[in-house]
Amino acid sequence: MYQNKFDRLLESLETIERQLDRYVEEHGEEVADHMSSLSMRDATAVLDTAPIPTQIKLVNLMDPDLASRVLRRSQNRAMYLANISETQRLLIVQRFSERRNSQALNEVKLWQELEMNTWPNRILPSTVMTGELPVHYPAEMSTCVICGKGYQKLWQSVWLTDCEIHSYHENCDNGKCGACPLGEKCQTRGGLAAAVSAVHPGHVHLGLEQTNASARQGEEDIEAGFSISRL
Repeated sequence: MYQNKFDRLLESLETIERQLDRYVEEHGEEVADHMSSLSMRDATAVLDTAPIPTQIKLVNLMDPDLASRVLRRSQNRAMYLANISETQRLLIVQRFSERRNSQALNEVKLWQELEMNTWPNRILPSTVMTGELPVHYPAEMSTCVICGKGYQKLWQSVWLTDCEIHSYHENCDNGKCGACPLGEKCQTRGGLAAAVSAVHPGHVHLGLEQTNASARQGEEDIEAGFSISRL
């Protein structure tokens, strides 16, 4: 009897979490306005009570000033920085002190090294640059297959195409959902195609959809206030 009751409670909790996640996804602007009105303490409390996929969506929707304050003390900082949009990530870390920026970079590097063990060929669907690409990544991933340019050494996202050999900038995909533009000309490895399609720009490792507005937000601020050397 107790087992059946426990199972029903779990099902109810899962239903509530799905409803919450869907609400955040469908009402992004409204949620963003609400989160921006909260104190750091209250925003942290909201994150702590939400399921992980929703937490990451909320961080992506937060005002960068608030998000940077929340992440300074968050135990989940590496996970958030690895999964939010590139634009939001850059806006947040440019508000960190030099010491905290370096600390966060090391945390993301370690987090990604652990996360790689859960993916085929130990290649993440998207990798945040923390210096150089991992040595076991295909050499072709060092440049964007769409624009042909390299990646910034720090904090830029490197997205894996469905061929598992090439990569692309977050802003270069143009809604193609990670499909390799070389098509049949590319010698595909297979195996991650479905996974990559589920986490193309606008999505993250945990399948979280970002809005186009949040991906574009603050790009002028980044160009003006955050300079990183390119490969």
